[in-house]
This record gives sequence, C-alpha cells and structure tokens, in this order.
Amino acid sequence: MYERIITICNEEEEFIQIFKERLREIVTDTDGIGWGFHDQLAYLFNELDLYEDY
Repeated sequence: MYERIITICNEEEEFIQIFKERLREIVTDTDGIGWGFHDQLAYLFNELDLYEDY
C-alpha cells in the first residue's frame, strides 16, 4: 500500500503536499521493525518527486 500511495502522489502532484508528512512519519516510525522493512519504506519515500527540501 505504501508503494501505491507513492506512485499516486508522483502521478498527482497535489497529493504530495497532502500526504508528505504522514509518509515521512511512517518511515520514521518503522525504524527497527523487521529485517529490511524500514529500509524499503525509506527507499520508496525517496522515490517521491518532492522537488523541494526533504
């Protein structure tokens, strides 16, 4: 689901501003959960087309 919302945000730029902070919080909150889980979410978050400060 996380990957899907990243894709949607990249397709519809107005969603990036709506969801950016929550998507960032999800990455932060998953640190230490499962082998590679957090890393994959961080990778996906970095795929967001933010065009601004991260």
